[in-house]
Amino acid sequence: MKIRWVLAMTASLLLCSSLSPVQAANGLAGSGDPFTLRFDEYGNGFIDNRDGTGFHPLNGVLLPPPSGGSVPVLTWILPSPVVTGDVRVWEDTGRTILSDVLRFTTANGDLSGGLNGTRLIVFSDNTDQEPNPPLADTGIPLTLTPRDGGGVVEVGPEGNNGVTYAPGGANDNIYIFVSDGTIVPEPSAVVLLGIGVLGAAGYGLRRRPR
Repeated sequence: MKIRWVLAMTASLLLCSSLSPVQAANGLAGSGDPFTLRFDEYGNGFIDNRDGTGFHPLNGVLLPPPSGGSVPVLTWILPSPVVTGDVRVWEDTGRTILSDVLRFTTANGDLSGGLNGTRLIVFSDNTDQEPNPPLADTGIPLTLTPRDGGGVVEVGPEGNNGVTYAPGGANDNIYIFVSDGTIVPEPSAVVLLGIGVLGAAGYGLRRRPR
């Protein structure tokens, strides 16, 4: 009985301590945004559709570039239309070193600024020549169509930095991009995994002969 009580209390503590940061992270709680996307250059992603269920996995995939080309690009299919165009991600506050580009576009590569974008493509520089480079390291496109108000600047230590891009307004989305490094599973997902492990442990203890 004591073991079961400890397991139940542990699960409750995990649940309470992990769910609240998800709802309050980055001040997004109650913002009314259509969706919030957290993603990285390796293709990991989580999306919150603001429906009260929290973040769910939404990984990027390698697809042929809409504008043509033979090298697949890291792409997220978005749940609702967005304004097309390029968002520049800068490494320095002087905005002279371009690290990444977030391209919002259609299946046909349209970047004219219409509210018809269906996908997000991430381009990262490949100057580091890593042995196992991130999926987005296909290089920065030579021609860009910026619609970003000057772009966004990375924050955080080198190797684990990124940006939050929020175009603004009640009908806009929020994009949290980890430029260097990887995102970790949302706390809610960790809680579910932890509860599953604890439940299995409790079941095993219950079945063990006295």
